[in-house]
Amino acid sequence: MRADGTEGSVPVRDLAHRYAALAARLVGVDGAHWWPVEDDGPAGLGGLTRAARAPLAVEDVAADPRTLARAAEALDEGVASFLGAVVRGPGGRTLGVLGVSDPRPRDWDGHLPLLVDLAAAVAGDELVLTDEGPDRAERVRRSLTLGLTGVGRFDVDLTDRTVGWDEQARGLLAAVGSGPREPVDDLAAMIHPDDRFALEVAVERCRAVGGTFDEEVRAWRADGRQRWLRLRGAALGATGTPPAPGSPRLPDLVGIVFDTTPQRREDDGRHALAALPDPFAQFDRVGRFRYLNAAAEQRLRRTLGQVAGRSLWEEFPQLRGGQVEAVFHAAVGRGAPVEVELELVPGSGQWWEVRAWPDPEGLSVAMSQATARRTAQREAEDANRRLRLLAAVTTDLTSTLDLAPAVRRFGQHLVPALGDWCVVSLLDDQDELGDTGWVHADPRARPALEAYVAARPAALPSWADRLVAIGTAPWSVLDGPPRAELLAGLPAGPAGPGTGAAAEAVAALDPGQVVLVPLLARQRPLGLLTVGRGLGAEAWTRPELQLLHDVAGAAALAIDNARLYGRQQSIAESLQRNLLSAPVGTDELQITVRYAPAAEAVRVGGDWYDVFPQADGSTVLVIGDVMGHDVAAAGSMGELRSLLRGTAYATGAGPADLLAQLDATVAGLHRSVIATVLVARLETDEDGTRLRWSSAGHPPMVRLSRAGGVEVVDGFEVAAEPDLLLGIDPTVPRTETVLDLDEGDVVLLFTDGLVERRDQAVDEGLERLAATVEELVASGDLDLEHDLDRLCDGLLARMLPERPEDDVALVAVRLLPTPDEDRRGRLSRDR
Repeated sequence: MRADGTEGSVPVRDLAHRYAALAARLVGVDGAHWWPVEDDGPAGLGGLTRAARAPLAVEDVAADPRTLARAAEALDEGVASFLGAVVRGPGGRTLGVLGVSDPRPRDWDGHLPLLVDLAAAVAGDELVLTDEGPDRAERVRRSLTLGLTGVGRFDVDLTDRTVGWDEQARGLLAAVGSGPREPVDDLAAMIHPDDRFALEVAVERCRAVGGTFDEEVRAWRADGRQRWLRLRGAALGATGTPPAPGSPRLPDLVGIVFDTTPQRREDDGRHALAALPDPFAQFDRVGRFRYLNAAAEQRLRRTLGQVAGRSLWEEFPQLRGGQVEAVFHAAVGRGAPVEVELELVPGSGQWWEVRAWPDPEGLSVAMSQATARRTAQREAEDANRRLRLLAAVTTDLTSTLDLAPAVRRFGQHLVPALGDWCVVSLLDDQDELGDTGWVHADPRARPALEAYVAARPAALPSWADRLVAIGTAPWSVLDGPPRAELLAGLPAGPAGPGTGAAAEAVAALDPGQVVLVPLLARQRPLGLLTVGRGLGAEAWTRPELQLLHDVAGAAALAIDNARLYGRQQSIAESLQRNLLSAPVGTDELQITVRYAPAAEAVRVGGDWYDVFPQADGSTVLVIGDVMGHDVAAAGSMGELRSLLRGTAYATGAGPADLLAQLDATVAGLHRSVIATVLVARLETDEDGTRLRWSSAGHPPMVRLSRAGGVEVVDGFEVAAEPDLLLGIDPTVPRTETVLDLDEGDVVLLFTDGLVERRDQAVDEGLERLAATVEELVASGDLDLEHDLDRLCDGLLARMLPERPEDDVALVAVRLLPTPDEDRRGRLSRDR
């Protein structure tokens, strides 16, 4: 047969038709077509395929723009869908179009590679069947290798069962022999056992009936590596036919062999890409489709057959000028990977992570859903924001004992994050609602909010009713028009309801939405949080309302705890003060006392002071501190105070004897009490006034002379060490010290809380106390004759930290000048 296909034993036209019929059977359709170059086929499908210079897939001729104009003609021929491939001969010469069709629309997923392979087989067999002449074997071998590189040649003589190969084939097969021909069995031994039988069958069929064979097999190389090899061959004549006289003997089979391992790997990669659950696509450098996996086809609602070779921007014009086109040109232009997150359809809420990177033929693009991750990230950010807001509110409300300014700051945490403005209202002890804090995000609107709050007192009873109506509900969004709701109960202007300053303030607020959130703590309402947004603002989402509820709950609990703390501290101070009776005044002494509780709640402690007369008229001063800061310590302090006072009056004993008797009494009554106590008695006779005193481990006194001198009176001139604390050993003798006093002298008695704390030892505190007294006297603002109150208050203000760690009892005693009929002892006590 000649190359034009018009002569020979097997016409090319018949061969192509056989391959077309084979394709139709494999695909599962009835239409099988072979259109040579002069035949365009129904509706010009053959010409259209040749013009495309690429495989053509048409799922519906009536819907595809490429075939729409001649769809009726194709349908009349029973072609509703079509798949075709160009068959090309040597030099790229077009031989025709091989195609299959279906009378119904359908997709051609997965069938395009099959048709392309069959078209190549037609071209290969045409080359074998149309060549003639004595050098036919060599020409066929050369024709089989046209356009191929890395291809080896071989031939098989089945008479002597030998195979011959060139150096390229020997290298590919890793043959160990060096002769021109080797046994066929040696070739068979190189083939993987699973592929050997299929190759033998193909070769035997080719030998028996003619034609070609084409098999891909795994072969073991001499170095132990496995490679994929493709063997293509053709039969040259009947086996065993002797050559004509003078003619060379032709082999039975000739063929080529080439390595397909890289293609196999690429195919494996394509299979892996096809199986990816996320979309993957490949484009050329101008955006024409090269490849789509199944996930991409599903996402784009297009098959590869529909879009292969078509422009992305033509198929999806809505993507032009958007982020997708920007990513494409950025990756191609820079020649570097680009990774972004974007909405393919803006406003859809569907986010994708897009990764684009250049490849040798254009651009590869992989996409994965990012919506769930972004949603989780947003939820995590919202949760963090909620926790930060809750922490800020809780910290702000619990970091101070002054609740009022903290409540006023509360709204600043909510605005503008959750509203444009807010008002915080609290119930007082009579369950009357009062506004305690308000804030607006816009400084220009703050005067309007302040004017609205100023007009609210008349309307607050109705807001208290709203609080009752809400009950334990988490929130209540006002149903009625917000402006009318805010105006309800406000004073009317001269022109009637809805006019006047209050109405103007509400109008300036321009409320679009208002939500009421009860401040609930321990199932009790403490107040109401009113939050507003301006007209046109977005409505609150449920997470935002839930956050308002959570913040209001945290604030309410902090407010309730602060109130409970205040009540408990007040109770503790009242109890402590009630245990400390007013000192008894005398004509000889001016006495001022102070008691400062520690910062912690319910710190009822054991600090006490006392001033009382003995039966002989002497005045006894007592300062003491029972160990402990609880109700038990306070009770023990009350017992010691009563025992000491009763013993002193009944016995008239001096300070050392009083402490010894008190120590023995405590031991005898089996009271487990440890305390520091300082007892001093003022004694006056014709020789002057003396202060006799004894200390059971208590801090020393400080004397301030009328002339302004300050000294710490520790009594170490009598005893090198201070006496033991009360309650340790009642048998140890007690010592006394006598201090001479002049008129106008001031003596300070105090507990250790004034001079001792964690970062300051007692000795340091005593030095600091003496220095502070000197500073107060030197300031010139202190008249000791009249200002013991200012002296005591000044000492407490300068000596104590903002949050005292311990209770402090302080007694200041000034020796008055000799009394006459017009001068009486004066007594003052802190309020």
